[in-house]
Amino acid sequence: MDEEQITAEQPVMVQLIYCGPTLPHKFGLRQYQVFIGGLPERIKEFAKECPAINSLLVPVGDFAETRISLGQKGSVEASQYLTVIEHLGKE
Repeated sequence: MDEEQITAEQPVMVQLIYCGPTLPHKFGLRQYQVFIGGLPERIKEFAKECPAINSLLVPVGDFAETRISLGQKGSVEASQYLTVIEHLGKE
């Protein structure tokens, strides 16, 4: 078996980093928390209530660019960050 076959047969483990605000303990989601191979069910459930967190879960390779965008007023990321904070205030 050559190296290409081994690589092609292995599942890709996507690493996501959460760039939103830390959520209350019941959700167990901290700012800059990394997930490998998927999200826990509690996070998926919260994402149904507050879809804005989906745009704040980015591939680790996009982290630096996302951090820059979070600091830019009016960017999609900054807007979604504020949406999550507003949603938390309603709970």
